[in-house]
Order: sequence, then structure tokens, then C-alpha cells
Amino acid sequence: MTEDVADLPVVQVTRGPVSPSVASRAEDVVRTVASRAPRPVIFARVKLTSEDGHDGDQQAVAEATLDVSGMLVRAQSAAQSMSAAVEGLADRLDRRLRRVTERLQTKRGRPPQTPEGGWRHGDLPRYPHPDQGRRVLHHKTYGPETASIEEALFDLEVLDYHFFLFTDAADRVDSIVYQVEDGVALRRADGHRPGHPLPDGHGWNPAPASDLGIEDAVDRLDTSAEPFVFFSMPTSNRARVLYRRYDGHYGLIEPLGAAPRSTRA
Repeated sequence: MTEDVADLPVVQVTRGPVSPSVASRAEDVVRTVASRAPRPVIFARVKLTSEDGHDGDQQAVAEATLDVSGMLVRAQSAAQSMSAAVEGLADRLDRRLRRVTERLQTKRGRPPQTPEGGWRHGDLPRYPHPDQGRRVLHHKTYGPETASIEEALFDLEVLDYHFFLFTDAADRVDSIVYQVEDGVALRRADGHRPGHPLPDGHGWNPAPASDLGIEDAVDRLDTSAEPFVFFSMPTSNRARVLYRRYDGHYGLIEPLGAAPRSTRA
């Protein structure tokens, strides 16, 4: 551990009964993981929440945030004891940081708004195609077969997309996180709010995925100002995202495991 990281102040927030020894362990965990960061860590925060569950069992949640030279790395772990939650946090935060290190080799830093001359998924096409020649091009979502909401938010930020399609690991519901004017929002195919709290500062859209065929999704995209259409086909229980590609064609992102379809707009 470098001297700078050893002296890194960790802002700690606790809610409910948390023993001093466990609180100290949480700070050590954050500093240890921060010591492996690919860039200087300029801020660290850990939040420990302990409360009684509905069935009388103790519920503990440990959360951590690292500011790695302007890139936020977050992780969260829940368990029946705070000690277990903190140990789970150590593993999750370390995995997130490793992913940051791997992706920094290919990620190009860009501001939240697409700069002039740049392009991101969902932007208007840079090279418009005539209406008659547009095609729907399929590809699978980036990432693992399932992911937590926190992991999807991480991928959204690191990959610098307008949206990110994923299957929630908690209940295997196809979901999407996407950028809005005041931050990031979550929407789920079934329209049901997730059974666990959303990370602080993130919004919730209760609208389920629209029940559309691909041609109807294309029509909706063409007649709206939205950057994408989140929909579920009548013949499938899997959600998809249709968006405008840089070349004027349509991109259709499908979750892993969904059968691709050959379609022409």
C-alpha cells in the first residue's frame, strides 16, 4: 500500500448499530482496494446500514464509493451481519476496480454530453441512410448473462453509453439503465420496482417494456425524439432495445440467450 493511500481519509456514514471494530475493518477494506487503483484515489466513502428486517432478522448493507481521478467506482454488499457485508464489499469493490483497470485501456474519456463530431449509441445517425435502405442489425448486449443494477450502472458509466441493457441477477428480469437530464434512470420489462433499494441519486421509470414487434418499434423510433425504444416482442418474453446507429441503420440489442431474428426495415 502506498503512503498516499494509507493516509487516504475515508468518509464513513453509519446508520443503526455498527461496532467500532467492524467500522474500522470497513475503512481498512476500502484503503486496501484503493491501493490497487490504476490512478490516484482522491476520495473514498463507506456507508454501513444495520437495521431489523420484517422477519426480525438483522439486515446489514455495506456500500463504498471511490473517486479514481474523476471516475466513480461503487460497490454494495448485503448480508445478515455487518461483518459478512463488509467482507462481501471487499470482494465486490475489488472486482469493480479490476474491471476499471482493464477497460481504461480501451475507453476514451468523454463528457456526459456527446461532443461535436462524436457519436454514442442513441444519437442521431452521422451518415443517414435512405428510408428504403435501412436495416435492423442485431447484436447481443455487452457484459455477463446477468448483472446487478449496480454493475449495470458501472458499465453504463465506463462504456459511456446513453443506455445499457442487462438482465437483473436478483430476479432475471430484463432491464435497462439510461441517461436522463438529471442523472440515470432504471426501467424494467415487467414494470415492477426491484425488491431492493436503488442506489442513491438514481431514478425509477415504472413503465414496462412496450409490447411491440420490430417493425412497430422502428415506426415508434422514427416518429419520436427518443434515442431508443425499450420493448418486448409478442412472441418472446425477452426485452430488446432498438436505437439509431451511426451509419443510419437501426441497431437491435438483445439480451444473452435471446434468439436473433432477421429483419429488414
